[in-house]
Amino acid sequence: MNLKSQALQFLSEAKRNDQFVYHAFVNFIVSQNKRVDKKDITPGTVRNYYKAAKLFCEMNDIVVNWKKIGKGLLREKQYGDDRIPTFDEITQLMKYPDRRIKPMVLVMASSGIRSGAWDYLRWKHITPIERQSKIVAANVLVYSGEPDEYFTFITPEAYFALKEWMEFRSSYGEKITGESYLMRDMWQTTNHKRGSVGLVSYPKQLKSSGIKSLMERALRSQGVEKILKQGTSHNTRREWKILHGFRKYFNSVLVNANVNHIKKERMMGHDTRLENNYFKPTQEDLLSEYLKVVDLLTFNEEFRLRQKIEKLEIEKTEFEALAADISQIKKKVGLK
Repeated sequence: MNLKSQALQFLSEAKRNDQFVYHAFVNFIVSQNKRVDKKDITPGTVRNYYKAAKLFCEMNDIVVNWKKIGKGLLREKQYGDDRIPTFDEITQLMKYPDRRIKPMVLVMASSGIRSGAWDYLRWKHITPIERQSKIVAANVLVYSGEPDEYFTFITPEAYFALKEWMEFRSSYGEKITGESYLMRDMWQTTNHKRGSVGLVSYPKQLKSSGIKSLMERALRSQGVEKILKQGTSHNTRREWKILHGFRKYFNSVLVNANVNHIKKERMMGHDTRLENNYFKPTQEDLLSEYLKVVDLLTFNEEFRLRQKIEKLEIEKTEFEALAADISQIKKKVGLK
């Protein structure tokens, strides 16, 4: 019997017998709670089943004491068992032989964006930020045009990885504009006609669902997939979530670096409630905090060292300029 037939049968019995729905829900919750005890499912899964069935009843005018039934639901944990990915795991993942993986990983790990943000991100939403003719970060406009629009940053390493990817696409004939989506399908880069690939001049956006599938393949291929309960055939939960894990990594780095809490929340696109009305940070306000963690969010050791050298050069230039100003002031007041 298909789902539609089951629903119609349930509805018919519910309208015929007032106590049918109550007992059906009680029996259902008891059986699902046993599955929770066996660790087959979580309390949250049971609640989702319950909500869907409750909505069906309410839309069909089936009156039940939901408050009484709901008392049988187990309390849901407010946090998951998953951890954040390690520095080495992220580095290993980026070695997967697909040009899109490196910029994807670097953008997510250094900005903390949600996976759904990829459905909106275009090249015009990435703006490099320079100091003393050096790119120190790039501004990212997330969910542009949507009610929950906000901005955050990515590291120079992530920006240059994106730029290299866009230039690679351009070198094969794609017309890159500000409207170009950051991620697209692949195309044939040789004269061979084997395989299912797209056309470079007709890019198809790679949405968040496609990005997740690509990351899944990379995770397995690079040997960094770790299942929570090894040896359990039905379990597919990993120690860290393939996309949301990067957001947790970003949050952990900022917390451990003692970045201002409200500013961190703004960079993650979190609702800061009353603070939204009274605290209006500028790009400079948030950037000053973000620059504290750029080194920690940079994964290539050579790139990190190069950034440190450039930072020292900028500081040296600023120091020399300050020393020159002090010297001029001393001359004006007659000091040696």
